[in-house]
Amino acid sequence: MKRYNLMTAVLALMLAGALAFTGCPKTTGDDDPDTSTPTIPVPTVPGPEPLDPEPLDIGPDITYTAAADGDVVTASTKIDFVFAAAVTGLTADDITIAGATKGALTGSGTNWSLALTNPTLGAATVSITKDGIASGTKPITLHGGLTFTAITPMLLSGNTPFGVAYGNETVVVVGQSGNIGRSTDNGANWTAVSQTVLTSAIRGVTYGGTTFVAVGDGKIGTSSNNGANWAAATVSPAFGTTSNDSIYGVTYGNGKFVAVGKSGKIGISSDNGANWAEATTTLSGFSTSSIMGVAYGGTTFVAVGQSGKIAYSVDNGANWTAATTNGGFGDSDYIYGVTYGNGKFVAVGQNGKIAYSGDNGANWTAATTTSSGFGTNYINGVTYGGGKFVAVGQNGKMAASADGATWSAVTTTGFTSSYQINGVTYGNGKFVAVGDGARPAFSNPQE
Repeated sequence: MKRYNLMTAVLALMLAGALAFTGCPKTTGDDDPDTSTPTIPVPTVPGPEPLDPEPLDIGPDITYTAAADGDVVTASTKIDFVFAAAVTGLTADDITIAGATKGALTGSGTNWSLALTNPTLGAATVSITKDGIASGTKPITLHGGLTFTAITPMLLSGNTPFGVAYGNETVVVVGQSGNIGRSTDNGANWTAVSQTVLTSAIRGVTYGGTTFVAVGDGKIGTSSNNGANWAAATVSPAFGTTSNDSIYGVTYGNGKFVAVGKSGKIGISSDNGANWAEATTTLSGFSTSSIMGVAYGGTTFVAVGQSGKIAYSVDNGANWTAATTNGGFGDSDYIYGVTYGNGKFVAVGQNGKIAYSGDNGANWTAATTTSSGFGTNYINGVTYGGGKFVAVGQNGKMAASADGATWSAVTTTGFTSSYQINGVTYGNGKFVAVGDGARPAFSNPQE
């Protein structure tokens, strides 16, 4: 308003001056009239000050999540990306993945998928480098699934293997009629072992410290050279010494071997299996029931057996206490195997039953086995490795679980429905299962 008034005043003065000029008399001595047009000065009026440009607000970078498909049974085939807002122009070249070969990228908007081949199993990372998308590396887990392939039959003279164990780059399998086989290439090829220590059925084997220990009918054998040669242990007073005094299972933990067997017997060895002392089992609940399997984990030994019985020991196997609950195993059920992994004990047995314990064997919960494929078939053995539990059993059945609580069936070409799988172990990135007809099978590498 002030600028407008000032201009008005200036123009008014200029107009008044012009009018006064035209009305003045001629100058004395000037013969010709003045016909020139007077020049009226035009004032320069300053314009408004220029404004500083406002910055363009393009918003924050788009965030996203990334996850590979697959699980304990199925291999990873892709990575799924979910963005917080729609994305355009994304290509496979914008994505970097450590742990697999990139395939085709498909998708639009907020959902995209990158195909994978040759995944390196386990932990991996993925990142996207593109304007407008949040930077940073995201962790993912790639799964190899689980498949078993038949391999060269073990040289057990056609006898059925009952147990298998891994230790010091060697797989040792034991079975009927004192037969022992060993493999130093993950079960691909086998060598028959000649020994005279265990001449009847060998029902279990384990590895601990620097020693393999095998147990059978009234006998225990030890090997300190990867199963090539065997020495007889002194089994009494822990066990009887006749062919009727079956010893069914053995494990190692905290510097001790613990073996279990017929008539509720439990033995302990502190000298690499050479000598065995009898444990106190008064409170175990087994009484005269057979004990079929034993495992060690955390700071606890757990034993399982006949009549759905489970017991645990927190003092290196010296004293045993009956579990409070047994996860759905009935009085008529045998529990054949037990293992430890991922903070849990898992037990398997008759009628396709599986149970797990997260409190050192004191209490047990029945697992979900609807998709295990076992049905009512016996489950003979279980082990843990590569981030998963694997159970094996009757009619060529296998199943796997990441947590011991939920199980999925595993397809195998190593055993048909007419075969019984008796044992499974894990080592050097692979599972090895053994069963009828001295037929072994090994798995693909596991994360």
